[in-house]
Amino acid sequence: MTLPSAHRTALITTATVEVGEGVLVDTRAVARLAAIAAREVRGVLGLAPSPGGLVTSAGRRLREPTAGRGAGEPADGVRVALAQPGSVVVDVALSVGGRPARDVATDVARHIRQTLERQLGVRTRSVRVNVVDIALSPVRGVPLSDTGW
Repeated sequence: MTLPSAHRTALITTATVEVGEGVLVDTRAVARLAAIAAREVRGVLGLAPSPGGLVTSAGRRLREPTAGRGAGEPADGVRVALAQPGSVVVDVALSVGGRPARDVATDVARHIRQTLERQLGVRTRSVRVNVVDIALSPVRGVPLSDTGW
């Protein structure tokens, strides 16, 4: 049986996570909120988009010149995958500075997990934080031993 074209296109959807009876959240929304949460943690200097993320983001800006203006933070540097029903795995790549990288990464994972649960009702199976860059001395000329590192 062939469905009419309007019905065929309705079947093509992005990945979603069910957070309640009949309530679905798109993984892009989960990634965007995770990016915002990561940036809120003291010591996070920025998220590090993957090469694929850079291409996607550039393409989006070319297609939609106003994309991102007033639409919240982009999710470059964050990947979300569906895990068990109703839960996700979040991967974050970021740059840190001013605090020990281990402490920043731990705080980022905890803050993302709490934010996704509180704001969206999304459970996280895991949050994996990949520190891709470190600013070793946040103040020029100040030895690391004087910064708490």
